[in-house]
Amino acid sequence: MGALPLTPGAAIVAYSEELHEQMDWIAEDITDWGGDAWVLPVGDLPKADEARIRRRATGTRRARQGAALAAKPMLSRRGS
Repeated sequence: MGALPLTPGAAIVAYSEELHEQMDWIAEDITDWGGDAWVLPVGDLPKADEARIRRRATGTRRARQGAALAAKPMLSRRGS
């Protein structure tokens, strides 16, 4: 899905009509079970906020790639 965590309980995802509908259904289920959930579509963001989110997404992606590369030698040794 490509979600970027903002806080332990909030994330940003790229908008699509289909995803918005799916998230609405999930939020409805959560509230039916007694929890709190909101789906908040965001239009245009101030350029500074958008740039900050893009930097964070790039950093998160690089961290995941680095972790995958670090784990690769361990995985290949396991199969030996």
